[in-house]
Amino acid sequence: MKSPCRLALLFSLSLCLPGWAADAPRPSEDDFFGNSPTVAAKPDAFVRGDTVADPLQMGGTYYQQWNAQFQDGGSLGSTPWSAPLQLDVFLDARPNDRLRLFVNSRLLYDPTKDPNGNPTQGSSSSLVQS
Repeated sequence: MKSPCRLALLFSLSLCLPGWAADAPRPSEDDFFGNSPTVAAKPDAFVRGDTVADPLQMGGTYYQQWNAQFQDGGSLGSTPWSAPLQLDVFLDARPNDRLRLFVNSRLLYDPTKDPNGNPTQGSSSSLVQS
């Protein structure tokens, strides 16, 4: 086992070593990181010409049809008919190549039906054979 004097001597020498290392020449921050370039203000996207010619596109489709079911021996007033419509709409926004927004929506509506989905004109009960 080592004597306490030797341990104290080794401990004191280890405390002196960082002092010797601190006296060594230290490289400058420019050597580590390079010269810091000055930040020049960039002109906005419209001045640089980075904008897209048509950044927003909108469109859609309107589709409507009329349906009727005529029956032999039935009156014209009891003929069930419907007029459903479908509207598809999209929005495509693309302000630059890295950003895009796309929205697609569909509306289905039948003005010939009540809120419960029952036809308001004619009757479909006559279609069922008993």
